[in-house]
Amino acid sequence: MLALQEKVRAAVLGAPDPAAIPMDELTMAVFAAEVEVTSVSGAERGGHKRALATLAAHFDTLVPGLRGALRASYLSSRAVGGGWGA
Repeated sequence: MLALQEKVRAAVLGAPDPAAIPMDELTMAVFAAEVEVTSVSGAERGGHKRALATLAAHFDTLVPGLRGALRASYLSSRAVGGGWGA
């Protein structure tokens, strides 16, 4: 798990060329940012907005619509306590 977390952090904090990031790592980094996973802190996300936007834009060219759908699903489930019931 730690190795996976480090790959996500490197993709976001290292700001490499998005095209050079393997698709699985790009996907994990973009999804982690979209659902606010703590692999990258809120302060780090704020400080690397441009890198995140670049990664997201590249991902969107490869898989149009998926990031938006994930974000909408995440926000709707968060609004009802994660959707796990009470």
